[in-house]
Amino acid sequence: IAVIERHVGDGARVEGGPGAPPPGARAGPTICVARDEAFSFYYHNSLENLRRAGAVLRFFSPVSGRRLPKCDMLYVGGGFPEEHAAALEANVSMRKAVKEFAAGGGIAYAEGGGAAYLSQSLEYEGRAYEMAGVLGCDTAVTGRLRLGYVAARAGEGGCLVAAGGTAVNGHAFHHMEVRRIGRGAAFAYDVGRGPAMVEGREGHSGGGGSGSGGALAGKDGMVVGNTLASMMQVYVSPAAARRIVQAAQIAKR
Repeated sequence: IAVIERHVGDGARVEGGPGAPPPGARAGPTICVARDEAFSFYYHNSLENLRRAGAVLRFFSPVSGRRLPKCDMLYVGGGFPEEHAAALEANVSMRKAVKEFAAGGGIAYAEGGGAAYLSQSLEYEGRAYEMAGVLGCDTAVTGRLRLGYVAARAGEGGCLVAAGGTAVNGHAFHHMEVRRIGRGAAFAYDVGRGPAMVEGREGHSGGGGSGSGGALAGKDGMVVGNTLASMMQVYVSPAAARRIVQAAQIAKR
C-alpha cells in the first residue's frame, strides 16, 4: 500500500505522470480523491490505472478542505480517520457536501477508513463523532485487529468495481467494526475468506461466502444508491479502472 503523506491543497489537479492521456486529448471524468493526514492509504498503481483509463484526478482534504471540488466521482481511501475524528466532525461544510453529492446520485467509492467517514458516526475512545452520513450504519474502533487477505466475489448484478460473479481480492488491516446496519442493507460482495463488513461462519447467519474450515465468511461492500463502501482495500486493476471510469464518464454526461 502506498502511504501518501504530502498534502495537496483543495482541488489540486494531477494530470501528468506515466500513462496519462496525451496532451490535447478529450478530458475524461474527474475523480476527486481524498488525500490528507486522515486518508493516505492507496495502492499507487490503482491511481495510475485510473489515470491510464482516462480519469483526471483531483485531490481534496476532508479534514481541512474548504469545499468539495467539482467532480464526477469521489474516491475516499483508507487511513486513520479515528485519529482526526474531531477535525472531520468539525468540518461540517465538507461532510454536508459529501453527503449531498452522494444523495444527489453522485458516484462515490470508499475503502476502510473511507467507509468509516461515509458512515453515520465513528466511535473512538469512548466518544462518537459525526461523519458524512452517507451509509446506513455506524463504525467503531475496537481492540480487535482485522488483518488478512480477503477473497470475495461480486454479486450477480455486479458493482462499480467488478462485473457480476467476478472474483474480487483485497486486503484488510484495521481495528474497525461496523454497527447498527439498517434493515434491508445491500452488499456488493460475498466474502469467502478473510475479514468482512458483516461477518459470520459457514452455516450461520450473516454468512454467504464460500469459505472452508471455519474461515470467516460474510458480506462486504455496502451499496447505497451510487455509493460503494467496503472495509477491505481492493487493488484497482486496469479492467476495474476502465469499468469505474466508464461509470464516471456516464455520470459526467
